[in-house]
Amino acid sequence: MNTRGRWFGLGLGLALALAAGCSVSSSSSSTNFIGVAFGAGTFVAVGNDSAVFTSSDGANWSEESIGVTATLTNVAYGGNLFLLVGDTGVVLTSPDGTTWNPEILPTAATLHGASFGNGLFVVVGDAGTILTSTDAVNWTAQTSGSTSNLRQIAFGNGTFVAVGAGGSILTSTDGASWSAAQSGSSNVLDAIAYGAGSYVAAGASGTLLRSPDGTTWSAIASGSTTSLNAIVYGLGLFVTVGSNGVILTSSDGQSFAAQSSGTGNDLEGITFGTNVFAAVGSSGTILDSSNGTTWTQP
Repeated sequence: MNTRGRWFGLGLGLALALAAGCSVSSSSSSTNFIGVAFGAGTFVAVGNDSAVFTSSDGANWSEESIGVTATLTNVAYGGNLFLLVGDTGVVLTSPDGTTWNPEILPTAATLHGASFGNGLFVVVGDAGTILTSTDAVNWTAQTSGSTSNLRQIAFGNGTFVAVGAGGSILTSTDGASWSAAQSGSSNVLDAIAYGAGSYVAAGASGTLLRSPDGTTWSAIASGSTTSLNAIVYGLGLFVTVGSNGVILTSSDGQSFAAQSSGTGNDLEGITFGTNVFAAVGSSGTILDSSNGTTWTQP
């Protein structure tokens, strides 16, 4: 994964002075994107220098302003809200990807991932940080039982599964009580997705793991030693992206095939919406695909 920048200061309760977005056909080439999500008919990509871009089709993008300078680390959608997460416990929420509100969380930890399920928002971060909320405004710190840096979280089949450093995996059905699962790997796990009755986790050195329940895991041959940074499920496919433009796909979460991305840039995020996969990465890279195998840069 690319090294994240520094957080430059968001005072609690600071009102956001939001500016109108400007339309662009693609992203700024100076933006290193680190996450992307889809919801409410909109793609939202986030990157360095507080960059937030939105698109209705994955091809034409508009730059938005969140009114602050922050190190953002990821974006997620659920419960009719987009959540931006970042350094120093930063969480911003938006119903549409253009109007953003800062939320106050009882943590100063860097947050890396967010998910929504069973009416509950859950965010995860460094040193085993887990916080939950039913409204994305009032947050409660939970005891994870772990000191590992948690990198991402997914919800599926009634269970939250968080993954992170040292192959750490935590599971919970209610967001409050967490149990450790044995991954069988010591590599950093950066991503997780649920689909077709299985969880698939991805991480450093081409690591891929699969589980039917979030508790029992088996290693999957990826055919790659490149870091895998993000994963999504859509159109009956798991699609994972990584450093040096790596894209791997699988219809069953067990056999993965390499696809040509057309770029050597690091890919850091991927999402699926309106029958389109959108992947983002370093140097302003944005790719889209209608089938997960053929990719173009808008």
